[in-house]
Amino acid sequence: MPSAAKEAYAAVVEARGANGETDWTALQAEYLAEYERLLAERHNRLMTDARAAYRAMDGWSTVKSREDWEQVVAQTDWLSATATSAPESLSLRGERSA
Repeated sequence: MPSAAKEAYAAVVEARGANGETDWTALQAEYLAEYERLLAERHNRLMTDARAAYRAMDGWSTVKSREDWEQVVAQTDWLSATATSAPESLSLRGERSA
């Protein structure tokens, strides 16, 4: 994956003048704006991926054995077959909270 700077550079190079040369003085603000936009986009994607990874791993420290794993898989299969989301009162291990 190219860096944000390389992507911004490519966008500016595509905007060459009629003579084939890039006027860097005129395009500097455009380059910086594109660079900042790409950085913000990458930052948002990174934060989304990090949150998704955290949600996926949250609670899995309770899985200590193969039996625990199989119980969680069975519970997950049951939940996905019966509802689009788990009730809030149902824990990862299938135990109901008070």
